[in-house]
This record gives sequence, C-alpha cells and structure tokens, in this order.
Amino acid sequence: MEVKQFDEKEEATIIDTLTMLEFSYAKTYLQFPLYCVLSVFIYPVIVYWKSGLQATAFYVKTNELERATHLLVEGKDANKEVVQIVRQTSGDAMVLFEYRFIRFNFVGTRFEPVQFDCELPFNQLRRQYARGFDSPEARAE
Repeated sequence: MEVKQFDEKEEATIIDTLTMLEFSYAKTYLQFPLYCVLSVFIYPVIVYWKSGLQATAFYVKTNELERATHLLVEGKDANKEVVQIVRQTSGDAMVLFEYRFIRFNFVGTRFEPVQFDCELPFNQLRRQYARGFDSPEARAE
C-alpha cells in the first residue's frame, strides 16, 4: 500500500511499508490464551514489547482495505507499530489512521497526511474547521 510521506527530513515520521491487517477472533480468544498458559505467561510479555509479534498474534493479513481493521506500519530503523483504521461514514466516507500524531487519509490509491493550508488566516481556519473535517464549512473549501 502506498503512502505519501509527511516530511522526508523528519526520520521519525517516515513510513517504509504499510500492511493491512484484519482482527482475528480465533487467534485472540483461542490461540493467544493457549500460548500464554503453555509459556507460563512469558509469551504475553514478549508480545507486549514486539509490535511485529502483536501483528501475528492477533491479526491476519488481508489485501482488501474494506476488510482491514488495523495497519502494521513499518517505519525508518525497523520501527513497527500496529495502528487502528478509523472509518468515518458521516458526509464523505473517509478512511484514516494516525501514526506518530500525524493523521493520514486514504485518497485515491494511497494514504496522504492531513495537512492544513497554513497560509490562511487563523480566524478563517477556525471558522472552517472548528466543527470538524466533515462539516459543511470544511467541505465548501
């Protein structure tokens, strides 16, 4: 899955790959508890500290964005993080996720960072976006 970078100079926000994941009830409620008991509860501690292992312990990979509930974000220096996909259905349907305090919106075939036009005066920004992105004022622009 493609992603437009927020800032190429800021290494902490660079995303190398996105993997779509779907929540697995069988892995979460059957397999994970069994592994916990068999490992004398060492396995949950390891899973807590390893995001890549969290992805395999609770989710299955999917190729469809409609089925995906989470994303495995692999950033610079092998940083891995599982983030939840948020779907907003009011107004225009939006698919969002947040990584390192930056929101990304699915546009066309890729995720793009949500950025404000900072050249607008503060009062106009507040008037347009005070009620949220899906308000009539925000969509008018």
